[in-house]
Amino acid sequence: MQDKFELPGGNIPKGSVKLDIDFYPPDRRNRDDDNAMASFKAGRDGIAQALRCDDSVFRASPFLHTEPHPGGKVVVTITVT
Repeated sequence: MQDKFELPGGNIPKGSVKLDIDFYPPDRRNRDDDNAMASFKAGRDGIAQALRCDDSVFRASPFLHTEPHPGGKVVVTITVT
């Protein structure tokens, strides 16, 4: 896994940063991906700030897992195209 990468110089085209977002719930209660994405708004903004870009360049693909993970977790894979 790559720790560092450089974003393309200049303007980053809309949709050129893909976020694969895996949500692992803390328990077996029913959840939906809309609420999962809404709860991740601060995380998405933090990623945009760290990458020094506007979050409009993101193309997000959320996946809500059904198997619980103790405490819950979110795994984000970032791909720059």
